[in-house]
Amino acid sequence: SRVRKEIAKKNPGPSHLKVEDLRVGMKKVNLIAEVLETAEPSKVHTQFRDNAIVSNATISDETGKVLLCLWDQQVNSVAVGDCVEIRNAHVATFKGEKQLRLGKIC
Repeated sequence: SRVRKEIAKKNPGPSHLKVEDLRVGMKKVNLIAEVLETAEPSKVHTQFRDNAIVSNATISDETGKVLLCLWDQQVNSVAVGDCVEIRNAHVATFKGEKQLRLGKIC
């Protein structure tokens, strides 16, 4: 694994991936996409704190669509038609659907 890390440092991957290249478990994903739609925000109870606001946005590029999970202050940061640059996200699944998650610092 040490050799792989050294090779990765010398040969960094593409700076921005395409939606069709996303695989569950990928980390440090960078992507440029357009916001197609946003879901109505809802209040949820989480295991980490009392309540949070969550919403999903559907984003796409020329290769496909994926959900972007938005929490709290992120919910109102995108609108339909926006072109967004996602940095340092990771790919997960929720209820069988692939989604991008941003983490706490975007």
